[in-house]
Amino acid sequence: MTEIQPIPGAEHDIPPLTPAAEVALSDVDPLDPEAIAPIAAAEEDAATARELRSRVLMLKAGAGPADPADAL
Repeated sequence: MTEIQPIPGAEHDIPPLTPAAEVALSDVDPLDPEAIAPIAAAEEDAATARELRSRVLMLKAGAGPADPADAL
């Protein structure tokens, strides 16, 4: 079996979300792409908007934590 090695520094490629986006996300289900999409559309920071749109696309494609408790 091939062991997967993390790419050094990759964890720093994702910029932090803006404080406003963090607050907005705290009020919605983190696994509901329909709840996250309006937050992404209203976000003024390009990096945060891109990250939120990526989350929406991944969730719509079926990605998510194996255990829903991990999303909290």
